[in-house]
Amino acid sequence: MLVEIRNYKVKHGDGNIDYYEVFKLQTEQADFEANVNRLEQAKIWDVVIEMVMRKDLPDEFEVSSELVDLATRFRRLYEPLDIGNYYRHSKGDDTGDTYMTKRPKRYKFTQRWYEHANVTGFELVCESNFVAEVEELMTKTTIEEVKKDLERIVNKVEKWKSDEKIVNEDVYWGESVLSRL
Repeated sequence: MLVEIRNYKVKHGDGNIDYYEVFKLQTEQADFEANVNRLEQAKIWDVVIEMVMRKDLPDEFEVSSELVDLATRFRRLYEPLDIGNYYRHSKGDDTGDTYMTKRPKRYKFTQRWYEHANVTGFELVCESNFVAEVEELMTKTTIEEVKKDLERIVNKVEKWKSDEKIVNEDVYWGESVLSRL
């Protein structure tokens, strides 16, 4: 299933519009199929996370390099789709919540596994969810808020671009989203 979403991403990676925005628009059958794929994967990872939380899995499960690699690829490919779905349906409009306040455990846990394996500190904003920060930036009302948050986001993106451990085929660098900055 990761291969299918990677192919979906590559198909929409021409720089004019990227897979996050294409998915958010939902205009083609392929977008619907990607959404079904997203929901299936979410269900699987939610079960895995619940098993980890209940301690139904061996202690070494969370530090397995194969699991960390798979979980990281999953997070980097699928979280932008979850963010697109969240903002496409305007889920936070009625409650005032943002994606980041409602971020699913499947991404928080898999991010922590990656950061633990690579000896980095946990950061709320990571390479797979920065599009949520961009979406939220567009809702700011004052220039001061926008400038402060924009500078923070741009610095993070530059850091990720220079980090050899982060830059790979699964990392989301949508030109059209970044051009909004």
